[in-house]
Amino acid sequence: MRENSLKKIIFSADDFGKCREMNIAIQKAFLSGVLTSTCIMTNGNDYDYAAKEIYPQCEGLGLGCHLNIIEGKSFLYKDSRSLLCDAFGNFNCGYGYMLLNSH
Repeated sequence: MRENSLKKIIFSADDFGKCREMNIAIQKAFLSGVLTSTCIMTNGNDYDYAAKEIYPQCEGLGLGCHLNIIEGKSFLYKDSRSLLCDAFGNFNCGYGYMLLNSH
């Protein structure tokens, strides 16, 4: 079989940075050879640990950005005019709301 005709499967995990357990599970899956990439939640509760502690130990792990507009804190929470956030900066529109109100 020719080398350029081989197919490659990419296994990617979502929610890197969301919580400590998710970060550790992603690290274990990558180090065991199951996982090839992940998407990081920059507004996740455990983003700093994921970015500073876990990711540097996972050389070769593909990394994308997880766009999140329905869960956690917004980076724009100081803008009180936002329709997506409550007064504390938390996103207040769940997935169902966003789906029902999309046109």
